[in-house]
Parts: sequence; C-alpha cells; structure tokens
Amino acid sequence: MTTPITKRPREVWTVSILLFCFGLLGTVLSLFLAGLVAGEDDIPGFVTFAVYAGAVLAAAEILAGVFVFLGREWARRIAIAVCVLNGLSGLVTLASGVVLQALVGIVVNIALIVNLSKDEVRYWCRPD
Repeated sequence: MTTPITKRPREVWTVSILLFCFGLLGTVLSLFLAGLVAGEDDIPGFVTFAVYAGAVLAAAEILAGVFVFLGREWARRIAIAVCVLNGLSGLVTLASGVVLQALVGIVVNIALIVNLSKDEVRYWCRPD
C-alpha cells in the first residue's frame, strides 16, 4: 500500500499556474477581439464564431488550471484537450505565416501536455 501524497508536486504547481495565466491572457484577448468584431457589419460568421470559441476555450483553460491544482482528474483531461486544440490552432497559425508566435505556442502546449502526463500529476489528480 502506498502512502498518500500530502505535498503538491512541483509539476502540478507549474502546470496550474501556466494554464491559469495563458487562459487569463486568452480570455482578455478574446473579449477584446469580440468587442472589435461586434462593431463591424462585414465580418464573416466563421470569424465571429472563432473569436467566441477562443473565449470559451480560454475560460476552460482557467478552470482546468484551478481544478488540476485541486487534484481533479477530469480537469487534467480537459487541460490536455485544451492544449491539443491550442497546439492545432498553432499549426494553423504557422501555416498562415506567423512563425515565431506559432512555434512558441506549439512548444508551450506540448510541454504542458508532457507535464500533465507525468506520473506525479496523474497520481495527484487520481480519482478517489
């Protein structure tokens, strides 16, 4: 029988803080873009959808960061899904020609997925 973890692993701290900060940044930027889009009449529907979907995704990233910190397995899975979606959007950004921003986003999201998959984080977020 293993002894329960009483101290939160460093990886959990790192992942939770990064998820919260990137989610907060994404939410602020999405709301800013939503304000810009709302004032225009000739914006295509898919652009408006992408802006609001980005806001929802960023809010999910904040919630995942908070609940991974609290040790919830469902939050760890949501965080991985959000990071995968962010990485895929980084590939789209890369294809559009914004190379440095896209590469940084892809690398950060891969690093988050790797840390979320580590045994320490998985054990911390195990269902009781």
